[in-house]
Amino acid sequence: MTKRAVLAISILAALLTGCTNGIEYESAQAPIPGIFASAEPAHGEDRSELAHPSGKVTVWSYFQEAGWIIPVLRHHYPDIEIELEIFPWDNFIERYLKAMDDGQAPDVLFADNNLLSQLVGMRIAEDLTAEPYKGEEIVTAFPESIIAPFRSLKDDHLFALPLDIGPGVAYFRRDLFEKAGLPSEPEALSSYLEQPGNWLAAADKLKKQGSWITSTDYDPIDITVYGSGFFDRELNYVRDSSAFATAIDLARQIRARGLASGLTLNSEAGQEALRDGKTAMFFNGWWYRGSLKAAAPETEGLWGIMRLPLQVYGWSGSSGTLISSDSDNKAGAWAVVSVLAQQIQNIYANSMRMQSGEWPDSGDKFFAYQRTQALYANLVSRMPPLTPTPMDGKAADIWGQFIGSSLNSTIDATQVLSDIKRLTMDSIQSDIQTLKSQRQ
Repeated sequence: MTKRAVLAISILAALLTGCTNGIEYESAQAPIPGIFASAEPAHGEDRSELAHPSGKVTVWSYFQEAGWIIPVLRHHYPDIEIELEIFPWDNFIERYLKAMDDGQAPDVLFADNNLLSQLVGMRIAEDLTAEPYKGEEIVTAFPESIIAPFRSLKDDHLFALPLDIGPGVAYFRRDLFEKAGLPSEPEALSSYLEQPGNWLAAADKLKKQGSWITSTDYDPIDITVYGSGFFDRELNYVRDSSAFATAIDLARQIRARGLASGLTLNSEAGQEALRDGKTAMFFNGWWYRGSLKAAAPETEGLWGIMRLPLQVYGWSGSSGTLISSDSDNKAGAWAVVSVLAQQIQNIYANSMRMQSGEWPDSGDKFFAYQRTQALYANLVSRMPPLTPTPMDGKAADIWGQFIGSSLNSTIDATQVLSDIKRLTMDSIQSDIQTLKSQRQ
C-alpha cells in the first residue's frame, strides 16, 4: 500500500470519527470594537472630493450589535444616512457575492478574517491605497502585521481597513490558581504556562480541587492556531512548525490523562462553570470580556486576563471594512470606512499611551483592577502577520479531518504535520499557480 493510500485511509477515518473544537468564536456576538469611545475628529474629513459626503450608505454586518456605528458616524458626518442590515454569518459572503452579481451589493461590508479568506483573491472591493482614498495614511498608525489581512495577495494594495483588532487571550480564576499553589498574577502565570510540562502540572493540581484548565483535548492545538494561518504572503504552507508538533503532543497527553472538562463555553453547563469554579481557565478573544462579565457577575474581582500559554500571540475576532467596487456612493462609503478605522486607531493609540504610563490606567474592577488596556496594547503589538487566502477553506477541511484522528495515533507529531502539508499542497497546486501567475 502506498503512503498516499495510507494517508487517504487516515482522512477517511478522521471523517468517520469527527473532530470537536473546544474554542468557539461566536460571530453573532462579535465585539463592539474598542476599549472606550472616542470623539476625536477624523483626520482627513476636509480633504479632496470625498470631503463632504451625504446621502444613504448601505452597510452589511454579520454581528447583531453593529448599531454602535450609527451615532459614531452621525457625529462626524450628520448628512449621511446609514442603512444597516444584519445577516447570519453562515451565508454572509454567499449573500454578498450574489448581491454583487445582481448589482445590489451594499456600499460597505464588514468581514472578519475568516470571511476575508473568501474575498482576498477577488477584485470586488475598492483599492483603498489609490487616490482619492489614501488609506495608507490611516494604517501607518498600526503595526504592519495588523494590516496584513487587508492587503491584496496580488500587489499588496489595501482592499479593507481595520474595524476591530482582537488578540487571543486566556481568562483565568486567580483564586483557584492561588488555592492550588500556582502562580496567580497574569504575567507570572503566563511565564509559567510557556512550558507544556507546567501546563500539565497545573491541570493535574486544578483537577484535584474540582477545577479545569482545559475544556477539550484540542485546546493546545486551537491556541496555536490563534497564532498561525495556513499560508504566508509567499503562499508557503506554515502549519508544519515545531509549535504545532508541541501542541499535538500536549493534546495527546491531556486526552490520555483525562484533563479536559468537556464543557463547551457557550452551553448552559459551560456558562454555569464560569460561576461555580469548575472552569479555572479558558481561551477566547479579547472581545469576550463583556460576555464574561454578563455571564458571571458574581465572580467580579476573581478573574485575570493574560497572554496565551505556550508563548503564542494570536488573533481572535478581528475584522475589517471594505467598499464594494460598484458602490453608488463611494464618498459616503469612504466616510464610513475611514471613520471606523480612525476609531480603532484612536483606541489603539490611547492604549499605547496607557501602556507607556503617559496616561493613567486605573484598571478594570471585574479583573481585580488589572491594567487591561495596557495589556491590550502589548498583545496587539505582538500579534503575528496573518494572511487569509482563497485556499484556506480546502486547507481547513484537511486540517480538521486529519488532526481529529491524530490524537489517537502513535505517529510522530512531526510526521502527522508533514503528511497534512503534503496532502494540502497536492490538493491546491492549481490554485497556488493561478495566484502566483496573477502576481507576474
